[in-house]
Amino acid sequence: MALRSIIGSAMRLLVDLLKLAIKCAALIVIVAMIIHWMSGNSEQSGETVNTAGDQQHDEQVSAMQQQAAREVSGLASQHSGPTGSTTPPAQQTKTPAPPACATDYRLCRDNAAVVNDYRGITHARTTCETETEDSVAYGRPDWGGFFSVPFGKFLPGEDAPRTGVVTMIDDSVELQNQFGAMAKSEVVCRYNLHTRAVVSLTINGEPVQLGHVQQ
Repeated sequence: MALRSIIGSAMRLLVDLLKLAIKCAALIVIVAMIIHWMSGNSEQSGETVNTAGDQQHDEQVSAMQQQAAREVSGLASQHSGPTGSTTPPAQQTKTPAPPACATDYRLCRDNAAVVNDYRGITHARTTCETETEDSVAYGRPDWGGFFSVPFGKFLPGEDAPRTGVVTMIDDSVELQNQFGAMAKSEVVCRYNLHTRAVVSLTINGEPVQLGHVQQ
C-alpha cells in the first residue's frame, strides 16, 4: 500500500508539472504574438501618429493582454455544495497572500487563502485521494482525466486557519458499484493541516471508516 501511495503521488506530481508546462508554453506563445504584433506596427518610423490611432492601438493591446490572462488563468465555474450542506463550495481563485501564508496556514486570512496559497494543500489533496482509493470496495475511482484536479473544491469560511481543519470536496469523481457500472459520486474529505492526516471521509453522504474498505 505504501508503494502504491508513493507511485500515485509521483504520477500526480508529474501530471501537475505537465499542466504547468502547458500553461507556461501557452502564455509564452501569446506574449510572443503580442510583441510581434506591436513591433510590426511600430516599424513605420518618421510618420506622424494621430491621437485617435494611439487610442485604438492601446485598446487593442489591452484587449489582447486581457485575453491572454484569461486563457492562462481561467477559473472553474461555480459549483454546488456537498450533500447536506447549506453553504456551496467556493470557487478556487488565486488570491494575493502574505509571504508567510505560503508556509504557515495559520497566517492565512480565510479558507480560500488556505486552499489557494498554502503550499501544504497539495498534500491534503493527495492524501484525500489516496484515502478514497483505499476505501472503495470496487475498482478504482475515475478522477476525470488528465486536466482534472481531484478535490478541486472546498468548503468556504474562516475556520481553517484557526482550527487547522479544511474540508475538501470532489463531486465529479466516478466510483464503481457492485454491478461494475461507474457512477458520478461526491466525496467530502476533512483534512487536518497540523497532523497532515485525514480526519473524516464521506462518500455520497455515508461516513467511511478510515483504514477499512467500504462495503
